[in-house]
Amino acid sequence: MPENDEILPRENQEAIKEHILETQKDLQNKFIESSWRLTQHNFISNAGGAVAILGYLGTDDPGSWAVYPLLLFALGIISSTVELRALVSIYSNLFHATSDVLNRIQDKDFSLKDTRLNTKASSAAGNVCKYASYISQLSFLLGVIVGGFWYVCTP
Repeated sequence: MPENDEILPRENQEAIKEHILETQKDLQNKFIESSWRLTQHNFISNAGGAVAILGYLGTDDPGSWAVYPLLLFALGIISSTVELRALVSIYSNLFHATSDVLNRIQDKDFSLKDTRLNTKASSAAGNVCKYASYISQLSFLLGVIVGGFWYVCTP
């Protein structure tokens, strides 16, 4: 077995190139689909909560408490938007990282070390995406709890 910095045999290089391209396409499609579904769920949940509160505010005596869950749902909508922007950044960074690998190995001999992805830029965007998603989900839950509590407890 070659070491990390030894040149691989030509037939192994071609097999690795094919495997990298197939894996990249599969993972990219799965990541995009699942990330988009989660972001869409977060946005729709918070927007639905906001619409429900706005509808309640249109009644005869809505009470001043209704603004608090509305603010929480609005925070959830904003954080969903930040989450979506971070996803776009992740996709862009991963595309550039895989393009760099393909440029390094295209039409020349390469070692295993040449196939490593540089994902440092994606990790920062990934953290923003993760925490924005948490904030969006927490905002929805708190909006439901606060709204339900005040609705039940106010005369």
